[in-house]
Amino acid sequence: MAQERGHYQQWQKVKQDFPYGIWRVGNCQNHREAHLARDGKIYAFDHPIWTQSPPGGEFNCHCYRELISAKDMKERGLSPEPLDS
Repeated sequence: MAQERGHYQQWQKVKQDFPYGIWRVGNCQNHREAHLARDGKIYAFDHPIWTQSPPGGEFNCHCYRELISAKDMKERGLSPEPLDS
C-alpha cells in the first residue's frame, strides 16, 4: 500500500498532462472479481477508487494504473467512469 501511495503522489506531479488512469490487471492467474470488473476502465485522478481501493493496494495484487492524457482518451474514443461509480 505504501508503494501505491508513492505512485499516486508521483502521478499528482503530472496530473495536468495525464489526468486519467486506466485500471489494468497484472500478470497473475487468479484475479479478484472486483479487479477484473475494473480492468480497462478509465478513472479521473480525483476518483475515489485511486485512494480507497487502489491497484496493487491489496495483498498479492498485481494490478496497476496506466496513465492517459485527455487527448489520447479522446482519440481512442474512450470516456472515464463517473465519479460516483
